[in-house]
Amino acid sequence: MNAQPQTILELEDVHTYYGSIQALKGISLTVDQGEIVTLIGANGAGKSTTLRSINGLNSPRRGRIQFQGRDITHASAHDIVEQGISQSPEGRRLFPRMSVLENLEMGTFQRGDRGNRKAVGEDIDRVYELFPRLAERKNQKAGTLSGGEQQMVAIGRALMARPKLLLLDEPSMGLAPIFVERIFEIIREINSQGTPILLVEQNALMALDVANRGYVLETGKIALADDAKKLKQNEQVQKTYLGA
Repeated sequence: MNAQPQTILELEDVHTYYGSIQALKGISLTVDQGEIVTLIGANGAGKSTTLRSINGLNSPRRGRIQFQGRDITHASAHDIVEQGISQSPEGRRLFPRMSVLENLEMGTFQRGDRGNRKAVGEDIDRVYELFPRLAERKNQKAGTLSGGEQQMVAIGRALMARPKLLLLDEPSMGLAPIFVERIFEIIREINSQGTPILLVEQNALMALDVANRGYVLETGKIALADDAKKLKQNEQVQKTYLGA
């Protein structure tokens, strides 16, 4: 008998607001160990708000979020990073006047062992293996990099926190097609090295290609949930999100 996969993240009936405006209207989803799960949907559907609800930037008013069996519904953002969730944010949000290396080192900020140069050095080497271009540009100011290179720094910085779950918000946004393909190859590689990923992505076709499972969000609710392959074949998904 196959062992059931371990659920690492669970959202149960999550309602999140911006002031009096309700952005999430009862979202329930799971991410299992070893998976890539994607959230797709139009602008304003609630994808980024779902990530903000998980990472502590927008506490839900109702519902529950559990990470590795612990309730993190109202935990602070820095506590959530310490527990093992890190995010590469939409728009990358780098420190433009700091070097590539300094930006990567910022990813260790919440780590208990950040004073351990050997451990930090090993993780920087891992990032450079995934993104050889960053090794060449390590002393360059992050603000002078191309969009694709900045995205590599943003993902690398998130990995420097040694996440048990990686949140990716629109990693392909604004990138040239050649960079988009490379970023998705690296997402696969990070996952194959053992990190589960929750991916928010406008490019639904690429997202469903890389993911195991997917959720389709519409105006703060989950409209569809299925294996990524089945979602790709779904007529409604093809029409609305895949341009078929």
